[in-house]
Amino acid sequence: MKIVIVGAKSIHNKNFLDSLPEQCEIHFISESEIDYPQVRTQGAFSFRSLNPIQWIINYRKLKHWLRDLNPHLVHIHQINRLAYFAALAASKLGIPIVSTSWGSDVLLMPKKNILFKCITKRTLERSACITANSNQMIQAMKEIHSHDSKYRWQQYGIAEVPELQQKEDLVFSNRLHEKLYNIELIIQYFIEFKQAHPTWKLIVAGSGQETENLRQLVNQCNAHDSISFVGWLSPEENAMCYSKSKIYISIPQSDGTAISMLEALAHGCLPVLPNLPVTKEWIEDGKTGIIRKENSNPLFEAITLLDEDYASVNRAKIKTLAIRKECGEAYFELYKSLIHA
Repeated sequence: MKIVIVGAKSIHNKNFLDSLPEQCEIHFISESEIDYPQVRTQGAFSFRSLNPIQWIINYRKLKHWLRDLNPHLVHIHQINRLAYFAALAASKLGIPIVSTSWGSDVLLMPKKNILFKCITKRTLERSACITANSNQMIQAMKEIHSHDSKYRWQQYGIAEVPELQQKEDLVFSNRLHEKLYNIELIIQYFIEFKQAHPTWKLIVAGSGQETENLRQLVNQCNAHDSISFVGWLSPEENAMCYSKSKIYISIPQSDGTAISMLEALAHGCLPVLPNLPVTKEWIEDGKTGIIRKENSNPLFEAITLLDEDYASVNRAKIKTLAIRKECGEAYFELYKSLIHA
């Protein structure tokens, strides 16, 4: 089965390719060069230019590339400008399309920009099936393109549910250092929490446009002894931080089912998560995790739950719904159903 994946260079896309069975011959379209070992061939077509003539030129190149390859199916990951042109070309060539939303592409961008709303709508219309890892994202897409039978709740999944390790007094954060993810607020929460619980430490992984501002905040508060910036972590280093941390915190303004959240649940961390519909698909507030409330520091709530049996409940849910191998096989079955429709 010859499959074209359309998306960005991302660890999420790389992991998704790992999940697909070997019957899939994988090709890739992106806006820049990628180097995934699973990919047979790739095409790089950029639509970042403000010049619409360049869009037309690159669209024709993309369509020609697809025509020569003649794949069985195109799977779009993240609904954006590249997705729009890939879906247009595939539909003209009669190639079935699966589109997968990543979160802000349908939750935020269509509300901010009328052009992106049009791009999203046309991509959804051309898709034979549309998947998302949260019902909130599905509802957002239905508001743009109402077609109930097209939508499917589907996870990417994570590699495994590991054995539990000895936990330490650690809070772990590993989302991007961008305004969307509220890392500054996490640091403020921790500094307040630390005053009552002096043995605890915060590990801040990742990086982004806000990294320097966040470091300055920690220095201004004289909290550098208890807050560590560890940068980008390898999968093994990330797993080690999950395994040691009692609390995992991620409170973005908007989100889908974050892989990092699934990994934290699998490692037995107590999750502190945003007050979003997707959060309630995975945890029960006050029982298997904490949902952040306005004007309240969620870390103080979290510490009261640490002796409860939240970890076994959360880990069982991951085993049932979000193991990567089973999720990849589910996508493979979806591909077969569309190809033979």
